[in-house]
Amino acid sequence: MIITAILIPYYPNMKDGGEIAARLRAEIEADRQETAASENKIRALLAERKRKEDINTLARRAEAARSALQQKTRSLKTSNDEIAAQVAALRAELRALVSSVEAKKKAQGSQGLTDFSILGITTRAKKILIVVDLSGSMDAWSQTLVETLVEIIEPFHKDIHFGIIGFQGFGISQYWPVEGRMAIGDESSKISARSFIGRIPGLLNGGTPTKAALLRALQYRPESIILVSDGAPDDDEPEDIIRTVTRLNQGRVEINTVAVGRYLIHSRLIEFLNKLAKENRGQFVGVIND
Repeated sequence: MIITAILIPYYPNMKDGGEIAARLRAEIEADRQETAASENKIRALLAERKRKEDINTLARRAEAARSALQQKTRSLKTSNDEIAAQVAALRAELRALVSSVEAKKKAQGSQGLTDFSILGITTRAKKILIVVDLSGSMDAWSQTLVETLVEIIEPFHKDIHFGIIGFQGFGISQYWPVEGRMAIGDESSKISARSFIGRIPGLLNGGTPTKAALLRALQYRPESIILVSDGAPDDDEPEDIIRTVTRLNQGRVEINTVAVGRYLIHSRLIEFLNKLAKENRGQFVGVIND
């Protein structure tokens, strides 16, 4: 069509050639403009499509970012909750430890150590039972025995409970304050105990039933027993006594032993008292008679 339109002017005899050429040019121009418009429209559509695709891409990215942020937020919240719980648990544990330490300090402050200077024994026990050998052999150093017992009770105070039982013959013969009971270690009780101790020299007689005395002493449920004696037991073999008492005690009560008199010449006594104390969380000491 374009070639025809170009060649029309060269055919002057063609009827209405000029009009046809003009019309053809107009049609060509219209087609060109329509094509251009179509191209513009296509470009516009492509641009719109790309814009929408970009928007969708951005929207997907935004959604992904929002989802990731929510996940991170949930994770941080969970982590913060866990940290808060751990911090709360640690604070509670710290408070418990502080309370425990303060309670122990308070208990130690009110109770402290009870020192028996003459014996060289220290104990934290607050219920103390003194078990005294009243056999006839003790008569040789009765004054030493009295002084030793007085020295033992001297540091007692109102936070201490104590009692005294004396054994001789076939079992327990003397109790202070009364059978089966202990007294508060205040000054009034110590005055009464000293009075009881002062009468001991007139009570010394008979044998040495140490096993019976120890078994009775365990029934008091004391925290500490102080056994004072000058001779080996005669109501059972020493090894059997140690074995029986240790088995029944099971480490609950510390048993301290005190040898009085010329105990150094009695190796059997020393061996018995030392082993009895050692196997029951106690200490063995001796008080030599001058």
